[in-house]
Amino acid sequence: MMTRGPSARGYRLPSDPQPTRILLLDEPLADRGDAAATEVRPDPRAGQGVEVRLCETRLGINPQLAGLKHLNRLEQVLARSEWSEPSIDEGLMLDAEGALVCGTMSNLFLVTEAGFETPLIDRCGVAGTARGRLLRIAAEAGYQVQERRLSLDHLIRAQGALLTNALFGVWPIRAFDGREFDLSLLPWPLIDRVREQLMQPESQW
Repeated sequence: MMTRGPSARGYRLPSDPQPTRILLLDEPLADRGDAAATEVRPDPRAGQGVEVRLCETRLGINPQLAGLKHLNRLEQVLARSEWSEPSIDEGLMLDAEGALVCGTMSNLFLVTEAGFETPLIDRCGVAGTARGRLLRIAAEAGYQVQERRLSLDHLIRAQGALLTNALFGVWPIRAFDGREFDLSLLPWPLIDRVREQLMQPESQW
């Protein structure tokens, strides 16, 4: 994490800012059911898929902050507090105008016959590192990749859907709003390649 560092009260930046960088290291932990822990054993959700729900909390539109992983994650915190069922692994979020953007802790990809579609991160949402990796690997493999404005109808009509996150890698979506997705239609060789790259250990600091 990076902050602007110490300063006087208020929002004005100091004339000579001294940014603070915070590096957090953690030992691998057992699965706690969220992305806050690094898995120490194979995650069954990677192959069996996950069930997701729609969150009522919406993301405010703010193009100046779109794509950035800034420290104000209050909207995601509110959205994640909407459910406690252990069967639900993630919640999908819309923006204030009803466009499909992301999960509370993940980026979203739709799988179509032509390739992949993912929400355009130009008004809100985080352009995650795992998202960027999948975009690049899919394009290199010859898949058509589109970043565009998506709706819930696009998700319902999609051949399949994936969630990406730097900690859990790739989760296929198995079920949403009563629909069961056929996981056999997913491009598993590509998914495995993305996972392999994402799960590489960090180099020595």
